[in-house]
Amino acid sequence: MSEARVQWFEDLSSVLRLREGWDERLGAWGVDCPFLRWDWIRVWLRAYRRRERLLVGVVLDGDDAIGMAPLMIARERVLPHGPVLRSVRILGSGRLCPDHLVLPTRPGSERLCAEALWNELRARESEWDRVELIDLYGEHPAWKALAAAIRESGGSPVIQERTYCPYITLPPSWEEYLKGVSAKTRDSIRYRIGRLNRDFSVALDEPRTIEEVDRLMVRLEELHTQGWRARGKAGVFVDPRYRRFHRIHARRAFRSGTLWLLLLRAGDVDAAVSLGFASRRAFHGYQMGHEGSLHKHGVGSIMVAMAIRHAIERGKDEMDFLRGAGAYKSHLATELRRGHDLIVHRWTLPDRLAHWKARGRRSTVAATRRLLGPERAERLKRALRME
Repeated sequence: MSEARVQWFEDLSSVLRLREGWDERLGAWGVDCPFLRWDWIRVWLRAYRRRERLLVGVVLDGDDAIGMAPLMIARERVLPHGPVLRSVRILGSGRLCPDHLVLPTRPGSERLCAEALWNELRARESEWDRVELIDLYGEHPAWKALAAAIRESGGSPVIQERTYCPYITLPPSWEEYLKGVSAKTRDSIRYRIGRLNRDFSVALDEPRTIEEVDRLMVRLEELHTQGWRARGKAGVFVDPRYRRFHRIHARRAFRSGTLWLLLLRAGDVDAAVSLGFASRRAFHGYQMGHEGSLHKHGVGSIMVAMAIRHAIERGKDEMDFLRGAGAYKSHLATELRRGHDLIVHRWTLPDRLAHWKARGRRSTVAATRRLLGPERAERLKRALRME
């Protein structure tokens, strides 16, 4: 087997030149993740890149690109006045919580790419304290090949399940879908949609212009924040960087045809807005907000049901709910996709402090479960979580 090498791009201007061919490589290699597309990466570079160092690699076998390593070195303090932890992560991960991340690799070249990447990272280990690749797509062979390469070199990668993303494998028609759910769920969907139609003129719309995208994004922010404030929480859209990121990304995704933005209208009221992204095989639901004054009509549940129907009508194979603790996901989803973390410790002082801090947090969670019991602890966790 020949040896591959990694060509690194570490400043913004050189990374931006990778735009040409980025999405084409993902498609050719079967990577169908909206959070690795250039639209997402480019807007993240614009909205979130601050203390992170860019470490984007292209794995070459001769002159042929056989893999990409869209990485960064994130810098954060473990304690308010403590040392800085330097973590090698996938570009764009973190606050935005993307799912199904992979190290894009040409099929059949996973081992070659993994060995080249790990050799390069080991050669640069003075620049990082830990490798922390989180929310990896559980079935993808590239990260498993990387774990094997680390072990073969004498390392000890830590692999742990992190996220649970419910999804539905979609049938060809809405009626077939309804036949596949429980009688209680089927009756509830039909009753709620029927009652809303009796009380209002109901329509499901998509934006047709950039101006409509902008308006619906603002409405999504309002409805989502309204729902969280009703529960005594702020919600993610109070963060101006989060708002800015998604407004800009929605515009770019609309132009590229990967935006999935739906409006449920009840009469003259914007009853619910759902934001997601389209890949070749699936619609991925990301954020949703609904009008509190229509809560008794169950417009949140109706929005989800109509989104599923919309995905079926658009010929998608899957409705992916992504991560989150929403009860509707467990009721409607038929399957579960697990995300994994791959972590390599160097056991530097910042790495040790971060490890001990995480252990303390897990101990607190375990103690809470023992004190309250699993069911009450889970309810508390859901109440505190910001989806």
